[in-house]
This record gives sequence, structure tokens and C-alpha cells, in this order.
Amino acid sequence: MATVVVEATEPEPSGSIANPAASTSPSLSHRFLDSKFYLLVVVGEIVTEEHLRRAIGNIELGIRSWDTNLIECNLDQELKLFVSRHSARFSPEVPGQKILHHRSDVLETVVLINPSDEAVST
Repeated sequence: MATVVVEATEPEPSGSIANPAASTSPSLSHRFLDSKFYLLVVVGEIVTEEHLRRAIGNIELGIRSWDTNLIECNLDQELKLFVSRHSARFSPEVPGQKILHHRSDVLETVVLINPSDEAVST
């Protein structure tokens, strides 16, 4: 699992980022805000229960190792919001593909499950 830090050069005019599930254009230009945190989780096809348990463990380990200031981003609180309020999209073209998304004032989270190459690049 890797953490990528991107420094913003210009503020986002609308204060938001386009939903990655809403477009398939490979030329999307997203701007990241310094005052916001972003989490992208990509999970391949889950075949067995053991595979699922290992994936969940690795994701949790990666998230828990994220060095954030709890005042700026309370991960426990933000992840609870994600679990209770995320939107889910299923792809008719890619069997098993799911895109889960939630955006708060502090954290934007996207979870791609069994995504196509196009969904990952978007």
C-alpha cells in the first residue's frame, strides 16, 4: 500500500472534485486542496473468504498507518461517515465492479472493487 502526497498549485474553483464514477474521460484534471484529505482504495477481484479477510486486514493496516493530525482529520469519525453515507455504483459492463464514494468537508474517499483499467485511471 502506498501513500501519494500531491501539493495543490491552484485552489479548486467550486471547492469540490468531480465524482470519478461520473465520467469516463481519461483527460480529467482534478485539483487537490491543501485543506482536504483524499483516500483511494483499489481492491481486485475477491475470490474466497480468506482472500476477503486478508484484503480487509491490509486495507485497515494501511489506513491506520496514515499519519494524520486528529484535529485536522479524525479518521475514525470520517470512516464511520463513509460507511453510513457512501454512494455505490455498479457497472453493467464490468461484472463485479463496484465504486463506493463519499465526500465530506475533510476527507474524500473512493473505493474501487474489481475495477476496470479505465475506472482506475479515471
